[in-house]
Amino acid sequence: MSHTRTAAFILGALIAAAALNAAASSTLTEPYCSHSFNPVSRQWRCGTPHIPRTKRNLSPPVNLNTVQASPPVIGDSREFLIYEGFHNGKTKTTATLRAEGPRCYIYVEDSEWNRGAVTEPHVQTLLNAFENETPNYPRRGIYDVVAADFGQPPDMDGNNRIILLILKTYGVGGYVWYGDENNADILYIGSDYHWGYDAIAAHEFQHLIHYRYDQREENWLNEGASELAEFRCGYAVHADSISEFEKYSRISLVKWPDLDSAHWEAHYGAAYLWTLYLYEQYGGIETVRDIVQSPLTGVSGVTKALQERGYGVSAADVFVDWRIALSADSASGAGVGAFSKYSFRTPMSISTLKTATPMTITINIPSRLKPVPSKHGRGIFLSSKRLPLYSLPRCNLR
Repeated sequence: MSHTRTAAFILGALIAAAALNAAASSTLTEPYCSHSFNPVSRQWRCGTPHIPRTKRNLSPPVNLNTVQASPPVIGDSREFLIYEGFHNGKTKTTATLRAEGPRCYIYVEDSEWNRGAVTEPHVQTLLNAFENETPNYPRRGIYDVVAADFGQPPDMDGNNRIILLILKTYGVGGYVWYGDENNADILYIGSDYHWGYDAIAAHEFQHLIHYRYDQREENWLNEGASELAEFRCGYAVHADSISEFEKYSRISLVKWPDLDSAHWEAHYGAAYLWTLYLYEQYGGIETVRDIVQSPLTGVSGVTKALQERGYGVSAADVFVDWRIALSADSASGAGVGAFSKYSFRTPMSISTLKTATPMTITINIPSRLKPVPSKHGRGIFLSSKRLPLYSLPRCNLR
């Protein structure tokens, strides 16, 4: 039986005979992040995919410069090369060191500090989040959580610290500049998003780590990993991104939109749900870490990580299962069968995900299972030979 047929059969079995799957167990190999579901509007997008990449040798040892003879102190200013609007290219700005910790320096662009866009409480809140505590881990800051999950960051300036530069970012919440011409490890954080500095820092920090291991990674996979970094720290799920994916589920999972795309949030919803599904069903953060650190990019990197973990499936196989899981959650409101292969453990708002044209998957029903019409409605039902999935999203892997 083909994998597509097998996957569709299992979904049918779950719908028709949920009792047979009630004892199904999770494949997660670690304690699950059990923060409360707190959906929020995204309101910001990452600028990292829209900055030209510069390849650099970041293999260990990664230090490109010698350690500064005299480390900066609070109040010191320095000049940074930045992106002034993603259509305007690079320019220079001056920022002042406003806080420091064992893992980071926090600089604030002088113009943003002077106009009151960034205040001392904003800086101290970010410092505490990066160094000390996150919602999921009261004794672990963003640095420790994200580095443990995905890998060690580069250290281009040899000071063992990450620079968090809060500045005007012209329409994006933050970015990482691959091949940063400042010769430093910098997370650029939008000054106008003070309510989300911590989540943005977690998101961009994953990008910085990812860059160390794979400078050619495809945007959809990189963004999905950064969305998972936010989730792992305990920051709120972006409900509007999921909702947009519901509305525009025919998008490509792997083709990232340009900066002016009208439906960019849908791509974040898809990337997040894809990465979350891998995380929940295929070995937890260890598998995602393998994907991040793989020298292979995109679908090839996913397949290699899965096979090295002993799953014997490809990214295309998982893609079929993922689409069915989205449909199952759409139909039942909370997934079919607790901890089953075709549901999400994480609460979320997947409600419609409908297509204009029904998609039918042919399946084989073992004789020991009696066909039973689904009680979940919304066009999903089980017959003896065919399983029409009217709400299966048409998101594609091309």
